[in-house]
Amino acid sequence: MLIAIAEHFSTAPILTVTDSWFGNNGLWKPVYKAIGSRFNILSRLRCNNVLYDRPEKRKPKQRGRNRSKRQLKYTF
Repeated sequence: MLIAIAEHFSTAPILTVTDSWFGNNGLWKPVYKAIGSRFNILSRLRCNNVLYDRPEKRKPKQRGRNRSKRQLKYTF
């Protein structure tokens, strides 16, 4: 349904407001794949969720494996 609405309003950004059950990739991945960067989710996350940022770029001659993610430090 979200994809059909987004196709009707082809230039407007789409903001979806959900509860904590939809704040995961089950909704995000398929809709983002179809709509692209116009799609955003505003979700009520639980207080014990961990948020991750993309890892830092590799430095020249860096040894070892890349970090897969970097935990963000937020206090609510």
